[in-house]
Amino acid sequence: AIPATPFATDVRKVGVYLDKPLLADGLGAMRQRDPLTGRVFESWDTWHSAVEHLSQYMTWMGANTVVIKVFEDGGAIYPSQVLQPTARFDNGTFYSDSRSETIKDAVELLLRHCDRDGRYVVLALNLDTELPGLNRWLDDPQAMEEMVQRTFDRSEYRAQQGSSRRSMRRYNPLDSRVQAELVAVINELAERYGSHPSLAGISLQLDRNSQLLFAGDRWGYNERSLAEYQREVQANLPKVESLEAVFSTGAIRQGYLNWRAQELTNFFTKLSAPLVRANPKAKLYLNASRLW
Repeated sequence: AIPATPFATDVRKVGVYLDKPLLADGLGAMRQRDPLTGRVFESWDTWHSAVEHLSQYMTWMGANTVVIKVFEDGGAIYPSQVLQPTARFDNGTFYSDSRSETIKDAVELLLRHCDRDGRYVVLALNLDTELPGLNRWLDDPQAMEEMVQRTFDRSEYRAQQGSSRRSMRRYNPLDSRVQAELVAVINELAERYGSHPSLAGISLQLDRNSQLLFAGDRWGYNERSLAEYQREVQANLPKVESLEAVFSTGAIRQGYLNWRAQELTNFFTKLSAPLVRANPKAKLYLNASRLW
């Protein structure tokens, strides 16, 4: 249940997991009607009611923690300069009187409520979209050669995203520019919300479209990664046209996959640094539940 002493370090966290940022729909919060168009949109009253209903629900079930998805499918419930989210989960930006020109900061509202009530919040993100900050490299073929995931014949991986089956670029998570953009996502959240005592951490959803992972063991054979692996193991790899045959079986394939996994592990440690710096008690979680 809710700790008698708020935010005690030895309290076991019992949580509510909200997999989509659809607070208004999931918690029965009323939207307001636009005076000109008659359409109903999310307002500050909508988010306030949703957070209040969530608090009541957590009290009823004896939970002291909420894990809430704050970014997914390109939409968010907080304003972000890094991710530049759409209004998918906050359509209040469409009010005809411009009362809410930007996405409202429902995360700040939730954290303030939980600060008051002595509850914990874990902010969850599914980075399953292209990253706007990397668009500046689109006209640079040499940069794009390393920034996206490629297979043995140098072809680029493209994921089919959502019901629209839109083609989505998959980035190479070992590329330094991609890593810098992903660190910027965490850094923005840490700087914006790190001072809240209720912030228990950030959770990153790992699934088949996550920009944090490779699309599979046949992807991620970029020239720079292969060169770094050669330096690491002090071995000479064959030419490009022979790579697929060499990496199809044997110890060299497993060795490369192990090296790549260790490089990702090192990056995830780096990814947690901005959060720990802003809030030493907060943790970075990797949620791999959708991978199996």
